[in-house]
Amino acid sequence: MRKLFLFLFMLSAFGYIYPQTKYMIYFKDKGVSSSGKLSKTSELYKEAEKELSPRAIERRKQVLGDNYITYQDIPIRADYIDLLKKVGLKIENQLNWFNAVSAYLTDEQVAQLKNIIFIDKVEPVRVHIESKPQTEKQPDQSFMKNSSGKTLHSLDYGPSIVQDDLCDIPVVHDLGFDGSSVWVGILDSGFRWKVATSLSGRHVEAEHDFVQNDDNTANENGDSSDQDSHGTAVFSILGGYSPGHIIGP
Repeated sequence: MRKLFLFLFMLSAFGYIYPQTKYMIYFKDKGVSSSGKLSKTSELYKEAEKELSPRAIERRKQVLGDNYITYQDIPIRADYIDLLKKVGLKIENQLNWFNAVSAYLTDEQVAQLKNIIFIDKVEPVRVHIESKPQTEKQPDQSFMKNSSGKTLHSLDYGPSIVQDDLCDIPVVHDLGFDGSSVWVGILDSGFRWKVATSLSGRHVEAEHDFVQNDDNTANENGDSSDQDSHGTAVFSILGGYSPGHIIGP
């Protein structure tokens, strides 16, 4: 307890300084060995299992069998998080698989945290410098038509025929497979899917913005300009539907 009190006292002086940079704070352990087999009757196992949907559990069983809960699934130790909060740190996100949390820190806080026995490392969150997009050439689609100029497939893919044909997607679509009942998760910089022509009719089960901590993944006040364009493009390539323009797999 003496070490714990010393830790709190040392950092308390820095708890209310305005943070400058976002960092990842990695912990050394989760209270159990990463190499040992987790007991199904343990509280840690039960707590990790609660975070999985029945669909996710069944999917994992197909690959992992009955041992579908791994060390990475175990929650971050609550006492570690509580200690950081007590010294004034505002936790932005908790990442079980990385055994880490993110927070905005001053240089002084970073230096102090690196000396704490249960903290493995403290690293700044990487940033991306936006580059100016290059003008793309329209692809040649003539190879997808017969000698009479008639399209060889049942759908009008427009320019997206080139990317789809690389994976034989048009052939699969012609056989009647269109991705119905398939669930896909996308993690990207944002999605303006509600106003994108090829996406507005898609079924989106759920969305969450981990930066603004809300359920709107389109650009908001405080976001970088045009931030949601990349995720929108990825979603369109994957599941967009706008005949003559783009049709995803």
